[in-house]
Amino acid sequence: MTGYSGPHAMIKALLLTFLLPPGAFLALWMLGWLMRHGWPRLGKTLRVSAVLLLLAASLPYVASAALGTLQHIEPLAEVPAEAQAIVVLGGDFLPYAPEYAEGRVGPLSLQRLRHGATWARASKLPVLVSSGVVRYDGLTGARAMAECLEQDFGVRARW
Repeated sequence: MTGYSGPHAMIKALLLTFLLPPGAFLALWMLGWLMRHGWPRLGKTLRVSAVLLLLAASLPYVASAALGTLQHIEPLAEVPAEAQAIVVLGGDFLPYAPEYAEGRVGPLSLQRLRHGATWARASKLPVLVSSGVVRYDGLTGARAMAECLEQDFGVRARW
């Protein structure tokens, strides 16, 4: 919780948990459960609705449709003329990968690096990698991304 500490962070985290799925569905079910004696019909309706909404949200078709509302920008067909750099944002980081005896980028970051390397080779633009993960010994996700980009894709990150 950036900018918050102590009780404010706890309250914010609890509110977010109960306002966003699946917490919202669980809160709806709990409300129905609390109403089971005073308004049994409404309580049962709320509980059944919560279970059905939770089930619907877990279906791949509904999840894809919901995700599609967030991904409304088409991928670029070419690098814009005004572009000055290729920026690759980290997606995941494996702090310790036993097969390498060190930290490595995860599958999502690897996919992003591959795409960034393709654009960098096509456009000859410099590459910036960014990741917020820092391991206990100071290894950052960005450094692991830069190493992966150079070793696996032959593209050097400038930043």
